[in-house]
Parts: sequence; structure tokens; C-alpha cells
Amino acid sequence: MSVAIHRMQENVERSEAVVEKSWFSSVSTLCIRECYSLELQKVIYERLGYPSHGGGLEKAFMEFLDRDACVERFLKVSESQHPFACLYYLRQTDGLLVSYHPDFMVCTDTHIYIVETKADGRVNDANVLRKRQAAATWCAKINTLEPADRMERTWEYILLPESDFYLQCANGATWEDMARLNKVLKAAPGELF
Repeated sequence: MSVAIHRMQENVERSEAVVEKSWFSSVSTLCIRECYSLELQKVIYERLGYPSHGGGLEKAFMEFLDRDACVERFLKVSESQHPFACLYYLRQTDGLLVSYHPDFMVCTDTHIYIVETKADGRVNDANVLRKRQAAATWCAKINTLEPADRMERTWEYILLPESDFYLQCANGATWEDMARLNKVLKAAPGELF
């Protein structure tokens, strides 16, 4: 049943889209632990949280984005507090249709990036590949909308492995450099069913 629902959603044809927008600012405050959060400049909230266990990459990434001149604003997506910011994919283990909340959204003057930061050992995990395909497909659909309906920007999905992030930082890369080097150009090859 999940496969049928997912295929129906993927094959919807449209002649004219009706866009209903949900704003992150509709969530006025985030419930986070202060000791695992950062006070940043380019965000709409006072502080953004990161995981207490294994959150070093996300913390470093937020600090990097806050310093980068080409980044206008960014957000750490909270699965529990931003339920509207999700995509759907079919989970490898049981074939169920499940939600996926990307880690970040990053806005520049020309792009909105949906970003997933990932430990190196998990980049080729079957479910990560399914999430990657769902996100790349979703961004491609967003880019077919009128520019006004997509904030006058091109949307792209970035899968950023931990070692790539730290290596590119050490080599002086900007966010635009990282986005160009790590963007997912098309859905993962092969059948998922």
C-alpha cells in the first residue's frame, strides 16, 4: 500500500499549482537545552540547538554558516517543532511510507538549499539513499513552480558528508563552494522497489 501511495504522489501531473506556504516564523520559539545551543546572527530564533550526542558536525556547520558572507539566513529544522518541514520516502527495512526532516535550510540570494549533514559511515546507507532521492525529486518539482512561488530562488538538495565538510573548511571553501561540490544533481540511480 505504501508503495502505491508513494508512486501516486510521485506521478502527480499538474497544470497549475496551488501553493500553500508554511513559515518557520509561525513557530515563535524553540524548546532547546541552552547548553546544547548556539546564539547566532543569521537565524530567526534566539538560539539554535544541536544534538547533545554526536552533534559536533551540526554545531560546526551552524557556526560556519553564520560566518559565511554569501549566506543570508539559515535554519536547523526541528523534527518535533517544524512538523510541516518534511518529505516522504519508503523506508528500506519495512517498505513503509515515512517522513524525513532534513537537517538544515540555507538561503542565499539565488538559492534555497535543503541540507543533510551526515557522518561518513552513513552516507551510503540504503535509507539515506532513499531520502536523497526523495529530496532531489522534491527540489526538482519545486523548481517547476513560478519563481514567486519559490521565493525567486532555485532549490537544491545537498548531502554533505562529515569529512567533506571539514576538508573543504580547512581549504577555505565558502558555502557556495561546498554547495557546488556536494549538490545532488539527480535522484540516485536504480529502482527502489
